[in-house]
Amino acid sequence: MCNNRKGDQNIAVAYIYATSNETFVHITDLTGRKTIVRTTDTSSQDVAARCKQNGITALHIKLLAKGGNGTKTPGHGTQSALRALDRAGMKIA
Repeated sequence: MCNNRKGDQNIAVAYIYATSNETFVHITDLTGRKTIVRTTDTSSQDVAARCKQNGITALHIKLLAKGGNGTKTPGHGTQSALRALDRAGMKIA
């Protein structure tokens, strides 16, 4: 259980890194030190369910993309991951 409360919300940070082939979702506490959920192969609905089991009600989203000489925009899975987290009842902060 995370102790980072804002009002009655328990907030965590969700790092979403989407390439052209895979989407990685990594959820930590607000300090970024304690990993709560880290997944590459399950859907974002499963991630939201695991967050709720840990008492997290809201997520601060950080989108990551590839750097370097190639494209610097997030991959195709970013939008669907965000949509699935929102539809699963997580508040996006």
